[in-house]
Amino acid sequence: MKPKLIHCSFDLVDDFTPRIPDSRVIWKGKEYEDCTTPRICVAPSVLDCLKAIPKAGETIRWMEAVGMKPIVHAYYLKSENVHICTKDDVLDADNTHEMWVLDKPKDWHRVDYEITDCFMTDGKDQFGKDGVFIHAVDLKRVRYTDNLKEFLDGLGVTYEDFPDSCKPVLFRKLAMVLDRTDLLMEKRKKHLHHKNFENLQRRVKEYREDNNDT
Repeated sequence: MKPKLIHCSFDLVDDFTPRIPDSRVIWKGKEYEDCTTPRICVAPSVLDCLKAIPKAGETIRWMEAVGMKPIVHAYYLKSENVHICTKDDVLDADNTHEMWVLDKPKDWHRVDYEITDCFMTDGKDQFGKDGVFIHAVDLKRVRYTDNLKEFLDGLGVTYEDFPDSCKPVLFRKLAMVLDRTDLLMEKRKKHLHHKNFENLQRRVKEYREDNNDT
């Protein structure tokens, strides 16, 4: 039986064109991941996908800390042009079972899952950098949602309210810094009376204190 080809993201994806990922493994100027092969990164399970996504554990913790339900979008692709990765392609291939789809998929469909429980541990990677490592997840299929929209709704702002320079940034990167922009600081003042907003701010503050993120 052929393995499932699943691509997971905290962002919505509407185009699957092979490309060289921006978030490759680079340490002290040296590439530790293939930097020449355009691909779509997939894995046989949602858990394997989450293991392979940079900062996925930190993103899940952050979403929980600010009162969001951690939702991951899973895209099930169909393709015959698939490369099974080895450590020569990506260092953690044995752990993530990463594969590459090398052409535009013949077809795909999307399923949204809420991560209802996630077993994670803190540790260090092969380069000695601190990280959050995902070992197991419980998933529940849910209606389609949009993490960015849900986050902005909690702030009382819309997608049009924050700078254009922020809009192309991945949700898992944007969520950590979004409320630091001057524009959102001004929006915050207008919504301090909102109970959900106050709760969001409290959770963000507690998260930063617990993680020494200033």
